[in-house]
Amino acid sequence: MSPSQRVEYGRGSILTTLLIVMVPLMMIVTAATTVMTGRNDKLLRSLQEQKALLAASAAIEQAVQSAQAGTLRSGEQVDTDLGNGVHCSYLATYLGNDRDDNDGDGLVDEADERAFEVVAEGTHGVARRRVAATIIEPAPLPVFLATILALGQPQIETAGTSLVSGQDTRIDGRRAAAVNDVNGIDTEPPHTATQLRSNYTQKGSSKVIGKTGTPSLGVLAAPYNLPGLIATTRIAHVTELPPGTYSGSMGNATTNAWQVTQVLGDLHWSGSKTGAGILFVTGDLQITGSIHWDGVIVVLGKLEMTGSGIVNGAVIQGHSGTSIKMGGSATIRYSTEAINRVRTMLPQAFSVDGWREIGQ
Repeated sequence: MSPSQRVEYGRGSILTTLLIVMVPLMMIVTAATTVMTGRNDKLLRSLQEQKALLAASAAIEQAVQSAQAGTLRSGEQVDTDLGNGVHCSYLATYLGNDRDDNDGDGLVDEADERAFEVVAEGTHGVARRRVAATIIEPAPLPVFLATILALGQPQIETAGTSLVSGQDTRIDGRRAAAVNDVNGIDTEPPHTATQLRSNYTQKGSSKVIGKTGTPSLGVLAAPYNLPGLIATTRIAHVTELPPGTYSGSMGNATTNAWQVTQVLGDLHWSGSKTGAGILFVTGDLQITGSIHWDGVIVVLGKLEMTGSGIVNGAVIQGHSGTSIKMGGSATIRYSTEAINRVRTMLPQAFSVDGWREIGQ
């Protein structure tokens, strides 16, 4: 073999070796590039999805602000360019006059359907997310026509010397003007006063008195917007108490210490303490001892009050409350003064309920 042939052979061997080494490396680099490109695509899509969801959420907030400003219109789509390729839109439908039974209670367009159903959409790049929410119209306290407003069909029992009184009473216990007197217990449509009477059992020397005869039982002219009141109560400055037994105070009307107290569950309030403001209990409420309360109590479950305690103001029992029991010398009496003080505590702001993501 000549020297020139050996050089050419050597060069060929080196080239072959380089090809053998480089081809797998190029394949690895190509594969890595493909993987990284795929990861980048997934990351980009994930970011777009998140931005689209945030944009849809922003549209809900826009709808709430419009509702608060009085400019939210039913059936009108609103589109907003948020910049940087992000876009959102929403369509609101007012349920209070859509001639539909939206809450399945057999009534159409009643007070507790005063709300907007909002469907919102956010987009960024190829991502598209949709959410829906109910914007609830704030509800002030009702013009009370009874000391206890029972929205369902509870079994009612009074025993001992207990008293439910619709005679207006001041916070200090003095009798107020008779012109403000109300019924003892009312229900709401579609329930009737006849049904309320059939569910009432009187024992001992207990009484339900008020503007009408004894027992003073009646019915509201129209349903009350309890969901609106609950939403309004929850956005107020709330003191949270855990469910269970409680023997402490919840404010004091005589020292002007009024508060909104919320219990997510059942509450047994016992002892000799005071309370003032709004007490919202999502479960059952039992009051024993010599508790003194000034203001409004909202209880969604059963109500039982025994001992020698006094509730001075009004009580609202939700639709799922199945019983009201009074015993001992317990007293629930109507107080315009206490109720009017509570009215000043409630913020009048729209609130969001039932936020959820929906399909395309």
